[in-house]
Amino acid sequence: MSNKLKEQNSAENKGRGLLISLSLAHFLMDYMCHFYMFRFVKGAFTSDRVVALFILYNFLAFALQCPIGYLCDKVGVRLSVAVSLAMLGVGYLFAYLAFTRYTTGAAGALLVIIGVLIIGLANSALHAGGVNGVMKPGKKGLIQGGVFISFGALGVGLGDFYGSKAFDWITIALFIVSMIAMVALFTAQFVSALSKRRAEKKDVDNVPGGLSIKGDSSKAVVVLVLCLVAVLARSYGGFLLPSGFTGLNDAFNGSIMYDIRKAMLPSDLGFIGKLLGGFLVLLSVRLFKAKTDLRVASLRYGVAALIISGILLVFFGEYTVPCALGIILFHSVMPVTLYEVYCLLPKNPGFSLGLTTLMLFIGTLPTYVYNPSGSEKQLVLGITIAIAAAGLGICAGINSKEVKES
Repeated sequence: MSNKLKEQNSAENKGRGLLISLSLAHFLMDYMCHFYMFRFVKGAFTSDRVVALFILYNFLAFALQCPIGYLCDKVGVRLSVAVSLAMLGVGYLFAYLAFTRYTTGAAGALLVIIGVLIIGLANSALHAGGVNGVMKPGKKGLIQGGVFISFGALGVGLGDFYGSKAFDWITIALFIVSMIAMVALFTAQFVSALSKRRAEKKDVDNVPGGLSIKGDSSKAVVVLVLCLVAVLARSYGGFLLPSGFTGLNDAFNGSIMYDIRKAMLPSDLGFIGKLLGGFLVLLSVRLFKAKTDLRVASLRYGVAALIISGILLVFFGEYTVPCALGIILFHSVMPVTLYEVYCLLPKNPGFSLGLTTLMLFIGTLPTYVYNPSGSEKQLVLGITIAIAAAGLGICAGINSKEVKES
């Protein structure tokens, strides 16, 4: 085996190892943050204050990823992730003090709120820092972006579930394992950041620098705005998804798996959709023998996936299998929009992710004041999916025309 081939295999193995560690860190971060919110915040405050603190947490974790992402683009992936995990530990330290030393009065409540501030910023830093290690030009970036983000869905589901349960041996064991994993991941990332800081190399297209949009600036801005509109529409639409899982849940009824399956199924489907999104794009290219630019192909896939998911969710949402397939396809579009925004801002992967998460945060706000039901809910869901599909369709058209002209 030639030295060049050995170096290539070594680089690929390191890339896979980094993807695995970052995905596990993402799972752990979302699990621990949501466990904190459901266990400590709900345990310390009345319902109206809980809602306010959830909005605050989401603002810190999602809306602030643009400025934090810009900083992480300069700092690098390993140090950003190490700092975020350290902050998560500090946030839990405040919760520990609140529930052991200051169990009553304003001091305990203040400690919990400070913890919310810290874990929200920690979550933001891990997302923005981690994406620096996974986003690359080409097929690898499309796939890895979906894999990295997908593990957060599992963490959110488990955190919500076990954070809301009474303490039992499973909850305690999972919490202890999570703490050990947090320390191990922090140590690995921090040591790696110190030892490889100067030796670390990056792709030319992924070198941190000032914000700059790649390609024809006017067309690129239009594509960027339309992509973000699609993310915004999908964010709100995600809260309107039906849950026709009665038959599947009943299959577990009477078993110890019933509660967790019922709680985790939406998260599981989100995980599957985001995980497979990049692979489904490449599969569609191969099946239809499409000879086109990857960005164009992924956007066209996004349009098709949204249209099919819209039909399944709006017209067959009360049935288990069509509903599940619709949710998977709906979430499989996430890697498409993430990759497209990254391609427009290749020097700033953390900032580009921050733009999409800002749209996610804005998309959640209407849910606090407007919750349609019945046929109205189906209509609004259909409209949001149509808006997202139209936005991606126009983006595909603009990119396709640009490819032909170049």
